Amino acid sequence: MMQTHIPQHVRTYSISYLTESIPPPPPLSSPHPKLISSVNHPKTVSHLIVTPKSLTNTFRHQDYAPVSGQLLNVTQKLFLGAKPRLEWTLADYKEIPDIKAIAKAAENPAYKFKAPILPEVLFLGHTNSGKSSLINNLLLNSKDSRTLGASTEYAFVSNKAGYTQTMNCFNVGNRFRLIDSPGYGQFGKEEQGQMVVEYIERRKVLRRAYLLIDSSHGLRDEDTQILGLLVTAGAPFEVVFTKVDMVILKIMKAHGVITKKVVDLASREANVLAVEHANAEVVRYYESLIENANLLNLPTLPRLFFNNAVANKMVQGRWGYKEIRTSIVESCGLS
Repeated sequence: MMQTHIPQHVRTYSISYLTESIPPPPPLSSPHPKLISSVNHPKTVSHLIVTPKSLTNTFRHQDYAPVSGQLLNVTQKLFLGAKPRLEWTLADYKEIPDIKAIAKAAENPAYKFKAPILPEVLFLGHTNSGKSSLINNLLLNSKDSRTLGASTEYAFVSNKAGYTQTMNCFNVGNRFRLIDSPGYGQFGKEEQGQMVVEYIERRKVLRRAYLLIDSSHGLRDEDTQILGLLVTAGAPFEVVFTKVDMVILKIMKAHGVITKKVVDLASREANVLAVEHANAEVVRYYESLIENANLLNLPTLPRLFFNNAVANKMVQGRWGYKEIRTSIVESCGLS
């Protein structure tokens, strides 16, 4: 059985020049969602369409328990009540405040560093993978979370790939820190990659990394290299498939799914069947991505999350960010 290649010389990585190809993986055995009952054919089918949340449940490995209501309540209370703030923006690992303070204390034992040491989570992704959009959804406050079109701008969203040039640290309610890293790939810079590599290798307060995969592209060679880096460094991580709304919209439209009310009984039956077949194709699409990336055969078994930061007529809401929030809370020991 072939395994994902794990590089031996991590420090030779430049995140801007990751080119190793993905080896062919073994077959995937993920459960399929239940097919829609053919007994009833509703006039509208929006509630029957697969969502990022249902995909997260479909591809949840048996080793991981479903999110409990109690954990979800604790998580939502923490995030919705927090007042995130940008704490630092840096391009050099040695300039991180507590790292810099340790160096100063080594020179001057009388030096005191007063800032609290908090657990950290790191978000990684190829340029234009939807990382900033996801972070903004994660940091929605109580008021904004009730509005479908609401968004925050903690992480600036740009259509220009490679916009995030530095590592940006957000303090979330003085409970943990969320680190937004520069996107890697064609428009990334080598010095940015060096700081990210150093952070992953050396940061003792890093509790978990979240590797974002653009669903419309699948895993790129650079993503595979980052997987190898995380495994080699022994850093706990999860995989987040972003832009799921784009995949669902494309497949639903290809099957002729109609989201408006359908009155004619025969047309309603045809529409329900179209959703059923489209849902199955969406699952097969992600099975293929997961299989080609060999994600279920890594030395460590990451959880797989599915997310959309933007709604459309097929995906009528933001899905997946609450599950990622609970993972953060658990990883940081805040549950």
